[in-house]
Amino acid sequence: MRRGLAEFITRVGQKLNLSALPLSVAIFLAQHFFLARSLQRNDRFVVACACVFLGSKQEEHHKNLHDVIHSAYQTRHHGDAKAMRRIKEDKNLYEDIRDNVLMAERCLLYMMGFGFHIDTPQVCLLGALNDLGLAGGAATEDDRNRFLFQLAWNLCNDCMRTTLCLQFHPKHLGHASLYMASKIAEMPLPSGPGGMPWFVQRGTSAGVIDAIVRQLLECFEDGEAKDKLNASST
Repeated sequence: MRRGLAEFITRVGQKLNLSALPLSVAIFLAQHFFLARSLQRNDRFVVACACVFLGSKQEEHHKNLHDVIHSAYQTRHHGDAKAMRRIKEDKNLYEDIRDNVLMAERCLLYMMGFGFHIDTPQVCLLGALNDLGLAGGAATEDDRNRFLFQLAWNLCNDCMRTTLCLQFHPKHLGHASLYMASKIAEMPLPSGPGGMPWFVQRGTSAGVIDAIVRQLLECFEDGEAKDKLNASST
């Protein structure tokens, strides 16, 4: 269910042309909302809308609530022309959804302590890449660095689609994703003073990296990737 919720939010975000960082915030919010609340007793559609709406505010890519609801409704009822006519023509239906989404948004704000800064694994990944002199991400002209970035980013996304994002601090997930990507890509990353691993230097222990990588490996069907990681040691 959690993976399905994350994938639904992703599709809604894509319809809204939401960039990757606010989209990651939206998924992060949804996963943490349902950490404390029942998946069965809360309307996942409403919560997803609230997370996309609030996530867009977090990263200053604000989307109109009307557009969020219509995009989510279109995603939910893909190919159902009658459903789309209903949301456009039935004012009461739209207003009921809107009011419930705003109520869910208030619950999310309360959960966040009314704070407006959220670190996700993706944000922490970017910070680590910058510290290591590998900033630039997908825009870099170096093909190997671009491949490393995209692989690590995808692994962060995998973390967000599972309970990993509830078990570990975002910084640890970002570091583990970069560590795992570097092993798969066979691109060693620079060590710190005295040969200290770069992730230990930045506050993530080898034990935490190992625990995250072991769970991420369960998401892989690629035997070659598993072999590379199993042959490596932190």
